[in-house]
Amino acid sequence: MKSGNEISADVLAVLADEGLSGVKDSSFDLVNFYMYLLKVQKPNFGFIIGTEAIAAAALDAGASGVISGLANVFPEFMVDFYETWKKGNPLETGKKQLKVVKARAILKYAPTLPMTYAVLRMRSMNPGYLRAPHQEIPKAIYDRAEEEFKEMGLLWHATFYKQGE
Repeated sequence: MKSGNEISADVLAVLADEGLSGVKDSSFDLVNFYMYLLKVQKPNFGFIIGTEAIAAAALDAGASGVISGLANVFPEFMVDFYETWKKGNPLETGKKQLKVVKARAILKYAPTLPMTYAVLRMRSMNPGYLRAPHQEIPKAIYDRAEEEFKEMGLLWHATFYKQGE
């Protein structure tokens, strides 16, 4: 549930002591996430970061997972990112993190749901039709995003994404 309420690290620590078993942090604030990690001392407490935009740093610090919107349209890309991170090569992980941020920025050219449908169509998938009040993205945005995803090698029918790139 999205509450929109900020929770301080001190409050999270109290909640953990009272029985809370984990938290998903969608603040996009890496320093705040680090403060959570520092303050909560409960063994096996689950820390999940709510964006792939800061995944590498969050995972390095101890996050147990990442909620990735980008994985809705490019799951193999995010699996490859995670597998690279698990290998422990910070330089390669950093390069892929920048590619994740770039792909995420393209995905933000239009509202989330219409853009998700559009990218699935770019990948030759049929997601069906958007329901009102959502509308298809403008052709110019579709064409721009498709071209940029092709340049990144993320569209299967364009340049076939290869693991390890």
